[in-house]
Amino acid sequence: MKKYVPKWEPLTKNSMESLVYLVFFKPRMQIEGVRLIYGKPKPNIQPIIRARKYLYNAGYIEISNDPQDLRNIVLKSKPEPFINYVIDKLKKRSVSAKRKLEKYYLTEDEKRILFLILDSNWFRNTFFSKSYILSHYNREFNKDKNGKLFVTSAFVYLAYTIERICVLSYIFKSFFKDLVPNNDDIISFNSFDTFIKYWARLKFNKKLRSFLDKILPEAELRLGYSINPFSRKLPPKKIRKELLYEKVLRHDNVALCFPFELSKKLMSIGRVPMTEHIVFSQILEEYSKNYNI
Repeated sequence: MKKYVPKWEPLTKNSMESLVYLVFFKPRMQIEGVRLIYGKPKPNIQPIIRARKYLYNAGYIEISNDPQDLRNIVLKSKPEPFINYVIDKLKKRSVSAKRKLEKYYLTEDEKRILFLILDSNWFRNTFFSKSYILSHYNREFNKDKNGKLFVTSAFVYLAYTIERICVLSYIFKSFFKDLVPNNDDIISFNSFDTFIKYWARLKFNKKLRSFLDKILPEAELRLGYSINPFSRKLPPKKIRKELLYEKVLRHDNVALCFPFELSKKLMSIGRVPMTEHIVFSQILEEYSKNYNI
């Protein structure tokens, strides 16, 4: 019997399909994506065109025209293949556990929320901007000797990004339970971008902002020290603003906009970021006692 291979299989590998899918997760003109991938003018774009055709035929990417210039096409990757990958991964975890565990399954509401998060302008613009992709701290994207971008896997990158956000979300909600939204709160808005603004106005008060201003520099020091034990200096500001936890915690504290149960389920779909988990858990334990948020 022939083994079933899902259409999204190339997105689990170091392939041009993976690279094109990620680069165009933030909607871009094709020429912009080509420049980002190759870093030089007039490259051979046939591999990109072949990958684009594969993704389009599989229904994983949208193609439209730039209204300002109809000669330029705009590409935008869809979240659905990654959501199917997450569902498949969680199901396999359930099988390996030898019994059906609810935490390994996404409910229909959770699937909808995950789609809203992945499809939001916040997620697309934050983790797929040129500056973030090329950031020194972004170790998933690399360049070969010719300066061309490559990535281990589209789904590894997405899984690791989502998991890191969910770890922060889970830790913070363990300390500040009254700040946690439920599924209906998010679904009722039908837009994660709109929900972020609403929840920030409702929950993100001055005390919480002051608390984050206090703990983030300390977290950055400890995380930097864990990477380089001989350094006790904060990374340069230009680098700090590209760190994931800066983006997730300073931008209306998006970590507190993820439902608790969904965060718990998505914490295990990539590589567990244990260092960040430990550092933020320790800091929250130390500092939260002095803040009545």
